[in-house]
Amino acid sequence: MAVSGRGRRQHRQAGYDSYECRWGEQKQLDCFLQGYAVEKATIEARKQGHSVIEQSLEDGSIKLTVSAGGAA
Repeated sequence: MAVSGRGRRQHRQAGYDSYECRWGEQKQLDCFLQGYAVEKATIEARKQGHSVIEQSLEDGSIKLTVSAGGAA
């Protein structure tokens, strides 16, 4: 994994090399990244006092509904 970007205000970007999938299937990495994104978004929303409802969709994606002020 490599991270590019410098300075405090620059956007940082992570990249990786899967060695032509010898480290595993792209689908597995995508699933891991989706799970991480869901957890991070949920944590940040709850830190701000919002409630979060998570719903798995038929296509494998995940829908998060964030209600301001914890009124879900």
